Amino acid sequence: MDTEQKNLKMETQEVEGQQIKLSVEIPPEMVKAEIDHAYLLVGKKAKIKGFRPGKIPRPVLESYFREEAEAHAVEHLVEDTYPAALAQKSLEPASRPRIETDKFAADQPFRYHVTFAVLPKVEARRYRDLSVEKPRFPVPEEEVTASLEKLRAGQAQLKVVEENRPVKKDDHVVMDYRVLLPGDKKEKVQKSITVQVGTNRFLPEMEEALLGMKRDEQKEVRVTFPADHPQKGLSGKQATLNLKVHEIKETVLPELNDDFAREISSYKTLPELTGAIRSGLEKESQNREERELKNRLLAQLRERNPVTLAPAAVEERAQFLVYLMQSNLGQQGLAFNLETEEGKKLLDRFREEAANELQNEIIFNSIAAQEKIEISAEEVEAKLSDPNSRQGGKNPEAEQEKLKNQARQELLRERIFALLLANAKIKE
Repeated sequence: MDTEQKNLKMETQEVEGQQIKLSVEIPPEMVKAEIDHAYLLVGKKAKIKGFRPGKIPRPVLESYFREEAEAHAVEHLVEDTYPAALAQKSLEPASRPRIETDKFAADQPFRYHVTFAVLPKVEARRYRDLSVEKPRFPVPEEEVTASLEKLRAGQAQLKVVEENRPVKKDDHVVMDYRVLLPGDKKEKVQKSITVQVGTNRFLPEMEEALLGMKRDEQKEVRVTFPADHPQKGLSGKQATLNLKVHEIKETVLPELNDDFAREISSYKTLPELTGAIRSGLEKESQNREERELKNRLLAQLRERNPVTLAPAAVEERAQFLVYLMQSNLGQQGLAFNLETEEGKKLLDRFREEAANELQNEIIFNSIAAQEKIEISAEEVEAKLSDPNSRQGGKNPEAEQEKLKNQARQELLRERIFALLLANAKIKE
């Protein structure tokens, strides 16, 4: 239905908690057209004994389907006029709308009311003389060594111990064990399982008993199975284990030399590989310093320009941040129901970030207006199509406007960061 915006009557009212109540009155001719359309749709699918589909008289439809037709009409009247009302009043909701409708009558004007949070407008001040200390995150040599050792551990191999030495911590032991429960004459047998001693992934009594045992040696040990043991017949019970060691394997690390460097990388020597690792860590450190510098600038900017936010706006943004995270994790099959305990904790974690984002957005918009900084629709589309953008990918249509706004704010933030950095005093 084409909406004649000029025939809509609208009024706004400020309500508690930085919220706006928008009231819209739709003229009776638009109401009649929509209810007529609703009965036309209902009549096509209605089945009433004695009438052919599509040929049921309107009075009969009204007696059977009045509630359904009016609900359809109300839904479409709101959908068709709400965006126009927002545009005409230059309103940008910062939370999900709460919609209330007056009583519907087919020959009368129809009124509905929408309440939502809005972001306050501020005039940003003192943003050209920010002063912060430049963060430094030097890369210690120990971190380079640790990264090299991690690569080395990834190339480790298990080697069977030929000598008849006792089991040591970190050894991999191939063994059998038999479980005998008190009063149970039948033993439960597990054959040729491998246990790495010292990982605490097995019963602590078992791992402790294995220390010092030799190949082909047997030992009995008393154990208590944990209450959450996967085998219900064993959970929480005490038992006797008969252990027998078949084989002991130890971890053998490759030597750190040029051969190792060539084996795992495109570098020909170990010093070249070590240098590349150091460069990578220094780049990460540099990126971290840049992020922290921006965070310090923003924190000072918010401190100089305090903003009070509507709780509903913070909640809406926090839920959107969770949605973005879920979109990124979706390919891994991960999702969070915000009604569960885990979901509520996740939402709590995002509320502070949401509040900071909203304050930044409000201040940025003020700076953008003062500095005449604008982001074009083409720039927003390019940002959304960037595969490295966190807004990328397929998203429900209902989220598209939020994603566009998010992209616009990120582009605006980049421009304003450049302005802030160019005018700030950065203490080395």
